Amino acid sequence: MRLCDYEIIAVGGNFSDLKYIFMKMIRMDSEQHSYRIGLIIADIEDNFSNALAKGAMKAAAESGDSLFIYPVKYLDIGGPGLLDPKQQYEYQYNMLFAYAKSHQLDFILMGLSSIGFRSTREKCLSVLDEFKDIPTLLLCSKGEACSSAMYDNVTGLRQGIEYLFNERGCKHPCMLSGLFTNEDAVERESVFRDIMISHGMEPSEKNILHIRDSKLCDDVVEELLSLNPDVDAIVCFNDETAKGVYQVLEKHGLRPGRDIAVLGFDDISESSEMDPPLATIRADAAALCEKAFHSVHEMLSSGNMSPRNIVVNTEFILRESASGLINRPLSIKEYQHQIQRYKHLLNDFHAMDKRMNVVSRDMLMFGSSDNENYTRFIEALKMPEIGDCYLYVFERPVLYLKDEPWKTPDDIYLRACKIDQKVFAPPESGQKLTVDEIYGNPYFKAEGKVFIFIDIYSRSMQYGVLMCEIPYIYFRYIEQLCFQISIALKIMNLFESSEVLLAEKEEILKRLEKENLMLGNISNTDELTEILNRRGFVTEAFKLLTEDENMGKGAALFYADLNYLKLINDRYGHSEGDFAIKACADVISKTFSRNSIVARIGGDEFAVLTLLPSGMTGNSFINAVKDNLSLDNLGFDKPYIIRLSIGVHTFRISDSVQLKQIMEKADEALYQDKLHKPAFDK
Repeated sequence: MRLCDYEIIAVGGNFSDLKYIFMKMIRMDSEQHSYRIGLIIADIEDNFSNALAKGAMKAAAESGDSLFIYPVKYLDIGGPGLLDPKQQYEYQYNMLFAYAKSHQLDFILMGLSSIGFRSTREKCLSVLDEFKDIPTLLLCSKGEACSSAMYDNVTGLRQGIEYLFNERGCKHPCMLSGLFTNEDAVERESVFRDIMISHGMEPSEKNILHIRDSKLCDDVVEELLSLNPDVDAIVCFNDETAKGVYQVLEKHGLRPGRDIAVLGFDDISESSEMDPPLATIRADAAALCEKAFHSVHEMLSSGNMSPRNIVVNTEFILRESASGLINRPLSIKEYQHQIQRYKHLLNDFHAMDKRMNVVSRDMLMFGSSDNENYTRFIEALKMPEIGDCYLYVFERPVLYLKDEPWKTPDDIYLRACKIDQKVFAPPESGQKLTVDEIYGNPYFKAEGKVFIFIDIYSRSMQYGVLMCEIPYIYFRYIEQLCFQISIALKIMNLFESSEVLLAEKEEILKRLEKENLMLGNISNTDELTEILNRRGFVTEAFKLLTEDENMGKGAALFYADLNYLKLINDRYGHSEGDFAIKACADVISKTFSRNSIVARIGGDEFAVLTLLPSGMTGNSFINAVKDNLSLDNLGFDKPYIIRLSIGVHTFRISDSVQLKQIMEKADEALYQDKLHKPAFDK
């Protein structure tokens, strides 16, 4: 298949009929004809993804199947250096992949072309490989070994571009295309290039520019206008890009249609309501996903899992942005219809805002994590338009860092439900579930329903997930509610007393020791020195760096390395090596305050993260450690001298501080100190 302009093997649909039938027999009775189908899409606020969801929901209602929607945002998003800092933690949405991989699903529809539009071939391949055990249909991506559903990008677009040449008389058209990893963008750009050549024009890097994000394309539009002062038409690879073109043209005193023709692609709901109305190519994403869903249902019903290729036609829609003509004004009846529609939506969102305010109020008034408090969150969803809801929360928040794999905890807790407009908390004895049991809790009613998954997180901490039956027009609301729940859960965790937290930690450690899981690797404590290990260090360091009370304070990260540990082991035995390691741990621990985070992060490596008291420097601590170690050496009566190389990186705590980065800088400082270490016998 071709995905993201690369030749790859689509592992998602590589199934034998025998394997499929076996899986089906495990989950379904022979008399049951309702299937569980997943839809993996990008940002639910994105018009394209929203339309896909709309089409799948319509098809599910017609077929009687259950639909589960996973808005995973985008691959390779988040982290520092972004155009929009608000995207820094959006990688958290990728956690939802874990819930989509459940064996409870019969089939998956995946909009990988939009999810992976920023990603590499390798990353797209890895995502598909994760779903190799579930039949998969790719939306807007071509497939050979698996099913696919695609637009006919050629017919409608060719009609629109030829109109600009032949009817509008454009002489200097340009195009804003997408990245080469977006297969639709590549095909649409190819159509534009072919037509330009057929009209005696030469496509170039000057008249065809590529944008990274349709919603953040202002700079690219400005560049296009600068490079092409005589441009008389701009072809956009989607309508979101066209909206950005409108904004830039307005800044320059130019009107779309009159001064520069603008052509979009998709015909999103806002296209006809833009000023002027946007000429576009009608590519009905809802219809595409609806058709794909019905095809999947037929495949599952017949047992014929042979790959299918679905094509949806496109159509040129002429509007004022291309014609330059003033469209017919709306009639009074049409205006009244639009006003009523918007009034209805505004009333709904006003009611939702009031409910959100109640959640915020209760969040501040009630700090406990009891069942009653969890049900208060779900009360905000108690309205006729919203169906069943399930709030799943981890026992403890889970750290999830960018570019690190997400490991779902073994257990998750069903804290609150809304079933048939009744909100309640399950008995505590029945709240603990495995992650796979999310789809099979005692209260879960799936058949013929549509659920969307929204993760609950705050910065790098995951709290759980909300599974909700809700119309697609309320997707934005449900996401905002989850933000509120995230804040509430964060505050509730802060309200818990330190004694309770310590007791729970001790209980967990004892259980881990008893079960002897992975020889203590799951524990936060190093067995030899009884200080933190690497895992414990990362967890505690993250807490220190993210606590509000520490923002703006000076801090230091120390890296220390026991010199010549191998020589000590070789000459005097490993027991002496262990002695030297423990001696280093002891001297480091007693040099730093109790509030410092001291850990053995490797065989002969130590790390310390501490707040810097006023008037103290990193070198002050380094000298103190080395002086204390020299004094201890006098009393050891050993045939060797224990020495440490130490590096330090000082910084000021802020939201932009990343643990990985400061650890790298401390390691660099340690390396410089090791260059000057004395010989073993001196």
